[in-house]
Amino acid sequence: MTVKKTIARDRRVGVRDRRVAMLSTDHEFIEALRIVLNHPEAADRFYTTLAERIQERSRSESGGETVYVAKKGSIDDKARRNVKIIAKFNGSNFAELSKDFNLTTRRIRDICNKK
Repeated sequence: MTVKKTIARDRRVGVRDRRVAMLSTDHEFIEALRIVLNHPEAADRFYTTLAERIQERSRSESGGETVYVAKKGSIDDKARRNVKIIAKFNGSNFAELSKDFNLTTRRIRDICNKK
């Protein structure tokens, strides 16, 4: 079914019935995004499906391993935090640093061992 026919069908049956998960090309994705922009009630379903597809693609690209995506700016924040942890580390205060920085003792050990 062509994109135009799909969009026409969606208009007939209602945007809520759109099977966004079936998108297979960038062109179809762009068309679906246009539908969402014109029909805000479809946005939740679209974004949920988009997130699922990104997750699936990430899994297949990473060989099934867990993929961690940091929040914007958090990499710099963590680097500064790690410098503080290393500065306060005295060789045996893993538990104290764990409480101070709200991290596991294992994570504190990993950070201190990387210095």
